[in-house]
Amino acid sequence: MFSKLETLGFPVEADILAQIENLKSGKDAVKVTTSQPPVDSTQLLQLLIIALVAYYFKDIMAMIKSYL
Repeated sequence: MFSKLETLGFPVEADILAQIENLKSGKDAVKVTTSQPPVDSTQLLQLLIIALVAYYFKDIMAMIKSYL
């Protein structure tokens, strides 16, 4: 139904679910060719911000203390 090797990505969940519904209703499944990266850009940005805060935590706390 989907090949990560052919698309070099992960399947779009909605497309896979639509093909499962087709199979459940007796229709033929069509090969899914749409793909997406494993992490969307919003999640990637959030992970980057968390990593930077964790890395610079002591510096951030020192800066906050200096303002108080």
